[in-house]
Amino acid sequence: MTATLDAPPVGGRAATSSGWMPLVVAVAAMAMMPLAVTGTNLAFADVSAHFASTSRGVLSFVLSGYSIAIAAFTLLGGQLSDRLGSRRMFLTGIAAFAAAGTVAGLAPHAFVLVAARVVQGGAGALIVPSSLAMALARLTPDRHPTAIGVWTAAFPIGSSLAPTLAALVLDAGGWRWVFLAPVPVAAVLLITSIRRGDEAGAVAAASAATAGPTATAPPIDGVGLVLGTAAVGLIALGIAQGPRWGWAGPATLAVLAVGVGLVPVVVRRARRSATPLVPVELFSIPTYRLANIVNIPVSMAGMSVWLLWPLQMRQVWHYDQLTVGLAMTPTPALGGLFSILTAKWARRHGYRGALVGGTIGVIAACVWFAVALHERANYWTGMFPGLVVFGIGMGLVFAPINGAALVEVPRADIGRANAAFNTGRFLSGAIGIAVMVAALGDGDAGHPNAPFDRAYLLLAAIAVPPAVLLALRWPRRAAARPAPPRAPRTAMAGAGRRPMVRSQRWCERTASSAEPWTRRRRPLAAHMACTRRAIVG
Repeated sequence: MTATLDAPPVGGRAATSSGWMPLVVAVAAMAMMPLAVTGTNLAFADVSAHFASTSRGVLSFVLSGYSIAIAAFTLLGGQLSDRLGSRRMFLTGIAAFAAAGTVAGLAPHAFVLVAARVVQGGAGALIVPSSLAMALARLTPDRHPTAIGVWTAAFPIGSSLAPTLAALVLDAGGWRWVFLAPVPVAAVLLITSIRRGDEAGAVAAASAATAGPTATAPPIDGVGLVLGTAAVGLIALGIAQGPRWGWAGPATLAVLAVGVGLVPVVVRRARRSATPLVPVELFSIPTYRLANIVNIPVSMAGMSVWLLWPLQMRQVWHYDQLTVGLAMTPTPALGGLFSILTAKWARRHGYRGALVGGTIGVIAACVWFAVALHERANYWTGMFPGLVVFGIGMGLVFAPINGAALVEVPRADIGRANAAFNTGRFLSGAIGIAVMVAALGDGDAGHPNAPFDRAYLLLAAIAVPPAVLLALRWPRRAAARPAPPRAPRTAMAGAGRRPMVRSQRWCERTASSAEPWTRRRRPLAAHMACTRRAIVG
């Protein structure tokens, strides 16, 4: 079904070099997306002043509409990416993102702006899972861990540039240009993907022509799709609007109750469906299951801290917007750098050491913020050292835990697996922000730093369970090896178990006669290679 869209990886030095281009496009797309969030946060005051006749309740969806939509539709994006083709969904997402940004920048009314932001969030929900799946489709499996590490580093790298760029655009052109600025970048990515896709489509079409007919895939579970999207969307809506509606308000309680009540229904249906929206069967993979559990507190700490730093520097230290953006740059810059380095480290040594060390670094940095920051600005002696430690810690755990979750996932399920992981990340980040808002409360006029100290200590406490869980449960010597591709249904149907047994025995005989160094140092790679030779011939 996706043969004309996603070219298979091919061997050879030339093919490998050309296979990196989709990864470059995917990384650029992920680095572009933080501007849609950070820029809107900085421009919200100007947006509110421009649409002064519109209620604050409606305008709040300019901020939350994007977050709700991207959380609600990411699972759907992963399903569509696996079924209809990652490149097709990526092109659709990029085109919709650019169109929605244009409408938002030219919006004559607040309701048009809110609608454009919701569409932009939906477009982001297509980009997140399809971009990685598109990049991996053109790379050989041994390069997947590095590609995943680079892809996961793109978002923090974009986050390091977004505050400064957004502040410069806002000062130079006004709030409308904050929405229009990513449009040219999206257009370049769209044109590049279309032009590079011609070659990929030709290779894939030739491969499909020689492969013979394939079985028709089962239809998408429409009911499960609606239920899953509604469950995630309602939970995201309740969390995002809880501070405005009141956490004990009837609207908040009703929305959260319905959303949470739908979760067991979605899980039960996913267990019975041939094409589930939520990849329940993938949670039987130990590393994927553990990474998703750890993802919840790590995302709560990693995403909610971006609320504390600008608030403290603006309200307590009275920094302007541009200074705040420059001041926060070290953390995402170091986070992106160490994410890439961690991907290379994990290929040889596994993820455990990096993940444990990263969570310990996050804990140490949060405690440092609570102890070292004063009411009088002390950026270089207080804030800067903590930002460096936090950036290194997040570079070791925040992005790499995404890569660690996917290393044993079959290639055919990468889109859905990545979508489920990032849906959990978006929801956990929203929960963390809500917790931080509650921890800050109404502030303390006599001691303005006291609420922030409590919030930092709470973040440190949130980061303790993942550190313990990773230290005790993550495999000690499991290196980041790619998962073997899942066999197509048509290859298995009617074949019985005898061909697989013959293949396995042939593989064992080959491995027993192999060179000792190969058996000792790369047993899984040798087993996968000889299995492919046995099946392909």
